[in-house]
Amino acid sequence: MIREAAYGRIYEIAPETYVGSVTTVLKYGTPTPEFLMKWMITESGGSYDKHLNANSEASEVGTAVHELIEGILAGEVIEITDDPMQYVQGRGYYPTYKTSMQIRKGLQSFMAFWNHNKPEVVEVETLLSCSDTQDGDLILPFAGRCDMIAMIDGEKWLLDVKTSKVVKDVMNYGIQLTMYKLLYDRANPDSPIDRIGIIWAKKDFAGALPPKSVLKPIEYKFVPDMVHHVYAIFSQCYDGFTLGKPRLRDKAPRIFSLDMGDN
Repeated sequence: MIREAAYGRIYEIAPETYVGSVTTVLKYGTPTPEFLMKWMITESGGSYDKHLNANSEASEVGTAVHELIEGILAGEVIEITDDPMQYVQGRGYYPTYKTSMQIRKGLQSFMAFWNHNKPEVVEVETLLSCSDTQDGDLILPFAGRCDMIAMIDGEKWLLDVKTSKVVKDVMNYGIQLTMYKLLYDRANPDSPIDRIGIIWAKKDFAGALPPKSVLKPIEYKFVPDMVHHVYAIFSQCYDGFTLGKPRLRDKAPRIFSLDMGDN
């Protein structure tokens, strides 16, 4: 991954061959659903800064839950303390006990899913890309990291963990999972994905136990036809490439002294 990319996430999948991440393609290639737009405006009170701060907390909680799930799957015993700063950075907001509770409930929801399905994990955090070309163009010009490939009741599932408030019938999620499946199946033609879905690590349920809605994967349809249209819009709207190379963030010196001269 190109760490200094100015826009979204960019991967170099082969020497001098750059592609946007699946989530970056979706960000610039799909519209914001109306229900989500209404929620963002309502929650922020019309303040862009407040919206960014709220989105930052949700993003950091989601990242923390993902990372802690990786530890659990690796056999670690995870104990969540009341200090949220051990798990998030608080970029643009002040983490509180509520932040820690969201992480705990997200993990509790995941464990409910795990205990209900007893999945057999095939792969975790798999980086998916494809450098195959046709007529000089990449066949699948994007890359991404899939949370989990697992066997459930004899079927091979491609699964992504989400802590979002809404996880069912979200267009972006269906296309994201489809893009991952396209990449995975291309690399594994003899063992393709059977089904795709979301593990709902619900972080805001009321009561002591997660709801039944988290127990099974939230299944999505495979929609490969949508990928072509989304990528076409992404290509028109995205401003992160210049002559096939990613635009990088502006650089400035980090060390200053009177001996620097004019450098």
